[in-house]
Amino acid sequence: MGINFQDLIEFVRYILPRRKTKSGFFGILVVGILILRIIASSYSIPVQYEVLTFFIFGIIWHIIWLFLSGRRAIPSNKIVIAFALRSENYKSQRIIDSAISRIKDRLNIIGLLETIKITQIGSDIFSTKEEAEHYVKKRNFFLVIYGTVYRGTINDSYRYDMRNFFFSYLAFNAPRGSDYFGVIQNDIKLMLANRDWIISESNEIPDIEKVSNELFESALSIISITLARSLEHIEIAIQLINFLLPALEQGIPPEERVIKIPTKSKKVKLHLNLIKSGRLRAILGEIHIGLIRYYGDEADYDKVIYYAEQGLRIGADPVNCYSGMAIASFYQGDIERAKKYTVEINKKAPNHPLYLVNSAFFAIRDKEYIEAINSYNLLRKDKKVSQEIIYDVITFLAERFAEQSKEFGYLYGQAILTFNYVSKKNGRSLLSDFLEKAQGHNEYEDMVDLAQKLCK
Repeated sequence: MGINFQDLIEFVRYILPRRKTKSGFFGILVVGILILRIIASSYSIPVQYEVLTFFIFGIIWHIIWLFLSGRRAIPSNKIVIAFALRSENYKSQRIIDSAISRIKDRLNIIGLLETIKITQIGSDIFSTKEEAEHYVKKRNFFLVIYGTVYRGTINDSYRYDMRNFFFSYLAFNAPRGSDYFGVIQNDIKLMLANRDWIISESNEIPDIEKVSNELFESALSIISITLARSLEHIEIAIQLINFLLPALEQGIPPEERVIKIPTKSKKVKLHLNLIKSGRLRAILGEIHIGLIRYYGDEADYDKVIYYAEQGLRIGADPVNCYSGMAIASFYQGDIERAKKYTVEINKKAPNHPLYLVNSAFFAIRDKEYIEAINSYNLLRKDKKVSQEIIYDVITFLAERFAEQSKEFGYLYGQAILTFNYVSKKNGRSLLSDFLEKAQGHNEYEDMVDLAQKLCK
């Protein structure tokens, strides 16, 4: 029986990835030594030089193999996704190669092939999840996909099962065991849920396309979720999520894109892609809110406004977006625009703490002290105001008082917030300081009355 040329090519494709395993290392080492032995015999090379040649060849091949197999890696600025998929036979290897090739094609189409590097490593580097996680951390790879592609028959039809592989990944600024790492794990489980990893030989090309797409979406979902807290890679996370959202939403039937709440049943059935896209949108919103806060702390107010506007477009929390734009506009000297954004906060969430503290500040600045008192009194009814908001506002008012030491309304604001949300003792001390400084200034009469009552 003759050898089919196509089968020979497929067999070579099956053998080639094995060169990255330990058996492949020793196999090539033996073949190389045999070839050198034949050459040495032909030229009557002395034994000592022959042995030295074998030794040098062994060292050079070992160094090459260490990097070729992924056991050693040259540091890269790219996001590295490594595949360590083991094939049962040469046809299973063809499935792996085709899936990876299609992933590279998609990355190239969306312009991310220069940012994301796809590599194949030895399938025997690790055998357990713990070893894989250690490898990811040691090599600083962003994602490793590993496992076995099995081939079998169902109803006399060959099928390739890619369900038996696993993902190990880096989670930036989220130590294992932390609450946020748990959130990342749950998000990734959601993105991997209900994927179709079966390829039928009778429907091979469409199925390979389908599975490579599943693998592509899964890999990019994991990368985007794990990069969401990495400032260095945050723009890549935004780009990936913006690419994934339309792809997920295309798979939602039009009639299931609108959430319908049944009148009798309390259960709501949602299309899984709707849940996935909703979660990715939430993560995208959280990224923008984080960037608003970061660039606010860095006093880069143009970027605060840019990310706040982008955040509003993609559905991020409008209160935080408008609040960021208000504070940025204030520091840029555009007070009227800051007031406008403060009004927008109230439209989205009436009497929200951020609206009340902003409106109180502008009232003090405009010497409308009754309005400031009213805003603070409304705020004081809310006992669950975020401590982060309170401390930020107290710091902000202290800075304004340092700039305008004759405007005692800022001191009053500090005192009221400290008394109600931080410390009664410290609050009374600040109120006493306010009373001493405001004595004889009739414009603060109403603030003085309330301060005296609280001091008692």
